[in-house]
Amino acid sequence: MSGLTKTVSFMLLNIQPLRITLTDLPQSMSLAAFAKQRSLPGSLQKLAMMNQVDPQEPLPQGKIIKRVDGQLPSGARSEVI
Repeated sequence: MSGLTKTVSFMLLNIQPLRITLTDLPQSMSLAAFAKQRSLPGSLQKLAMMNQVDPQEPLPQGKIIKRVDGQLPSGARSEVI
């Protein structure tokens, strides 16, 4: 196996994938307010693009939205999401 190196860093071995989950809004709010309340990883613009809404647009209570769950590894760029 030339060209491959053995990974020995437990930090790298224990990275869990980010997951997209569906959730309904607990109350009427904008996507920006929801992201701030939940401390979601990644950029607000990409979250808005995933949900096809403007980040500041008021959304009704119960609206199902996509969100990203998990944490980026330290040093990772948020542009990946």
